[in-house]
This record gives sequence, C-alpha cells and structure tokens, in this order.
Amino acid sequence: MKGLADRIPDGPRLAKAAALLRQSVPPKYIAADLQLTDEAHLSRVFRRRYGALPRAWALQINDVTQMTMDELEPLVAKAR
Repeated sequence: MKGLADRIPDGPRLAKAAALLRQSVPPKYIAADLQLTDEAHLSRVFRRRYGALPRAWALQINDVTQMTMDELEPLVAKAR
C-alpha cells in the first residue's frame, strides 16, 4: 500500500500543471495527464502548493498577464 507521500504529486508535476493551466488546458485533462485520481485530487494538491484552486489560480494569472504596465505599477507599489 502506498503512503500519502506517494500519492501527492511532486513539485515538477505540479509545475507542469501550472504551465498547462496558463495555456487554458481544462483541469480534468491536466489531472489525467498527471495520472491523478480525478480533478478533485488535482484541486486538493494544487491548493496545498499554490494556495488557490486550479481554476481560480488560472484566472488570476491570466488577468495579471493581460494587464498593461500602467495597471500593474499601482499593484506593485502597494505590495512593497
């Protein structure tokens, strides 16, 4: 029987999931590609690592990458 550590994807696999999400690949296909049980399993492990569910994370990333520099500057200044 596998232990919990064997069932949680490693960093490179979750990094691959993040890269696929940036390309708008649906989470159910990412879960299958990473050989996870289902989309819910991906959501659980992704949230542990990145602090957000895959769809929410992808929306945030896509929103930020489509912003202009004028829109980003106040956000960066506020974060400092």
